[in-house]
Amino acid sequence: MTRLAASQNKTGQSSTTHLVSRLIVEHFISGSNFTLDGAFLFIDEHRAGRCELVAKSCTPRLAVHSEVLAGLDPIQMSRSLGITGCETEVVSMTARELNCWLPKDAGLAEPYHTLFFHIGTDSSSEAVLLLLKRDFFMDEERTRLAELVDACGEALVAKLEHDRMQRKSEEAASLISVINAINSAIDPQHLFQLIIEKAVEMIPHVDGAAVVTFDGDGREYHLRAGYGYYKNLIE
Repeated sequence: MTRLAASQNKTGQSSTTHLVSRLIVEHFISGSNFTLDGAFLFIDEHRAGRCELVAKSCTPRLAVHSEVLAGLDPIQMSRSLGITGCETEVVSMTARELNCWLPKDAGLAEPYHTLFFHIGTDSSSEAVLLLLKRDFFMDEERTRLAELVDACGEALVAKLEHDRMQRKSEEAASLISVINAINSAIDPQHLFQLIIEKAVEMIPHVDGAAVVTFDGDGREYHLRAGYGYYKNLIE
């Protein structure tokens, strides 16, 4: 099953993933033997149930429609078309069928045909690729396109999995560094003193304050921090 997604972290994996996505859609338009007019790749980057456009490539005659096509909601389209995500599925649509998903008076006037590639896991849709052509897609061409989509998806998913692992590693390293910083900057004695200082600030006219800890049975106590007449207070 081809899976496609994008991830974000502080080291720029998202930008490089989007660069790969752009190279993929551009290959469908200008770098392959297919006579396509448009390729639009939508990815659910945050796995939030909504795909957003991350890359597109169009011929000049389809460019006038590129903005409206970029506003499509592929997840809603998948659900309405009955695409379950249990296997790689390809749906063919005419321009009239595609126009049902576009704003009024903004649809495709020419007889374009669309291949709707669902790319996802068994449980969720992660990406949708729309390929548009002014002529009909022949069966052999559809098969070859599906093979190319799978090949590109497998190449991209390897990078995306690496990005996810890298992001998790960075998050773990950041957490460890924060914990180490806290442990080194605030020792228990300093923490007790901070508690005393904040208590004195919040309660007016305090003559003395102390932080005392007791042992397990409560018979012995230990003075940890104090302010003012804390000795008399403890006595």
